Amino acid sequence: MSKTIKAIIPSVEDVALAKEIGSALSTSGSEDETAFLSISNGKDISEYPLRDSIMRILLNATQEISKGHGLILFPIQSEITTQNAATLLGVSHHYLIDNILQSGDLPYHMVGNRRRILFEDLIRYKEETEKEISRRERVMLEIVKETGDLGLYK
Repeated sequence: MSKTIKAIIPSVEDVALAKEIGSALSTSGSEDETAFLSISNGKDISEYPLRDSIMRILLNATQEISKGHGLILFPIQSEITTQNAATLLGVSHHYLIDNILQSGDLPYHMVGNRRRILFEDLIRYKEETEKEISRRERVMLEIVKETGDLGLYK
């Protein structure tokens, strides 16, 4: 099932609270200790251990919110629409379909007459593309340097 991606945009109050929570999280728990999350419903208080994966998510979220940054939380196993994928890649919808999907660079499957992309495949494609861009930039810088060293570039 596809979901529309919705950003969480923090308010001024959220930023201040995230700073406090982030500070508390970063000083709680260690390899030998387990941090706990306490939740009160007004009458009862429940405590839950904060396992490493949940602690990392909470720390990352509070760090970003404390900077005033918005967040998108999206399950990796989810599938997304081509429009959402295009938005996350920073390309047009038509470019995604005509150049990326049709070339087979990014796998997709059909749900009725609509294309769907696994979020984990999109992230993998994005990371591979960014690595390739970095590699090409390094090569270009080397070429410019060599051309300069040879006196061919003025």
